[in-house]
Amino acid sequence: MSPANRFHIFVATLTITSMYWFLTRLAELIPNPDSLSPWQRAAIAYVSSAAFYQFCALGLRYVLDRWIWARAKVFGPDFVRGTWAGCYKTPKGESRITIEHIEQTVDGINITGYAFTEQSDRPIITWTSKAAAVNSNDGVLTYSYSCDAFAAKGTHEGIANFIFERTGKHYPPDYLNGYSADLVDGVKSQNREKLITRNLIALPDAWKQAKALSLC
Repeated sequence: MSPANRFHIFVATLTITSMYWFLTRLAELIPNPDSLSPWQRAAIAYVSSAAFYQFCALGLRYVLDRWIWARAKVFGPDFVRGTWAGCYKTPKGESRITIEHIEQTVDGINITGYAFTEQSDRPIITWTSKAAAVNSNDGVLTYSYSCDAFAAKGTHEGIANFIFERTGKHYPPDYLNGYSADLVDGVKSQNREKLITRNLIALPDAWKQAKALSLC
């Protein structure tokens, strides 16, 4: 089940529960249904249900935006939000530390990545996702990206494909193991990324933690 489907199921359940409470607890404030025509009863039911659904959806989105634990429960095995650290080798054999900030909402996934040398916490390459998707059944994260290398002119496109390493099919991944490939040359750069934290932390701190993990 996709995160969006889980979200709408939670909202629908909350709406039904709220409507039941409203009808049972506040019945004295509602006109006797027998005194209303069928179209009036239908209109009241439709408007009140739609209003409750909208209110519950806004409330749940507010909670998910501010409470990572709740977001993890909604996303389940699809949950990849956080700061991930990895390392890959250039064609010349040089090590490049990578940091990816993965932001995840009900509406989609946004990935911002950075590559560093082992000597400096200032990124030399950045990339942003253009389209990203998670297949939790197969345990795969795929995305296309736009890449900007500071030493090169212009930008270029690429694709990335990562397989989940996790303790079980119903759990989110602890590692992402796969590759990225720039479309200009098609060379695959293998990378294994480890989840540092569910928060999106500052790049210097993330770089230091990646260095301490000896991922290269």
